[in-house]
Amino acid sequence: MIKPKRTVILHYHFFKNAGSSLDKILQKNFNSKFLTKEFPNTKNINDITEEVCNWIEENPENIVFSTHSSFPLPVADNVNIISICFLRDPIDRIISAYKFEKKQDVKNFSADLAKNVDFNEYVRVLLKKQGEGGQCSNFQTYKLSEIVPIHNNALTNANEALSRISFVGLVEEFDKSMKLLSNKLKLHFPDFVYEYNHSNKSASIPIEMPQDLNQLLIDCNQYDLELLKIYRNNDLNFNLN
Repeated sequence: MIKPKRTVILHYHFFKNAGSSLDKILQKNFNSKFLTKEFPNTKNINDITEEVCNWIEENPENIVFSTHSSFPLPVADNVNIISICFLRDPIDRIISAYKFEKKQDVKNFSADLAKNVDFNEYVRVLLKKQGEGGQCSNFQTYKLSEIVPIHNNALTNANEALSRISFVGLVEEFDKSMKLLSNKLKLHFPDFVYEYNHSNKSASIPIEMPQDLNQLLIDCNQYDLELLKIYRNNDLNFNLN
């Protein structure tokens, strides 16, 4: 008798892309079968994929695996992996990150920076320190490019990743995205229930956006804006089997 494939959910939790809201919904549905873990940065991201496969296989009773880490899509024997991520307008995401880091009770460079400077300075310092693929420059493109790192161009890799991830939602259409995702997840988990919840909502901190800063952010996030344009022009993506 052939053993049926186990189905699990893998959430690529991109910082300030409604990941906490999605995690809360998944936690409410799956309770103790929800796990989260971060993986150390490594030059060989395929090593992380192997660790993720081991993580899934070593927790046979768990269903949801959520992580901020990026790595190539895992393939595990006898496991059907439903991968999920959300896209967001990059400038809105950076503003949200600044507001969040300004109020969060942690000690690191960007959080300390947010607490001590205005948004303009925050952006300019992080651009200088982190460069392309950092918090303020095509962040989503470079996170996605690590999922399918087969070309030399980050945008090409990111587009390829989006075509392979099981479900890609839009933060600006979170409710619509979740209703679509819920319908698909019910094919595997009939008792899945979606109730709108918005976690980690950014503080109401007024942001001044001078024209030169807005243009700088547009120039530094062309890839992220291109990805978003593609998804706005197409329907929400889902490749669930």
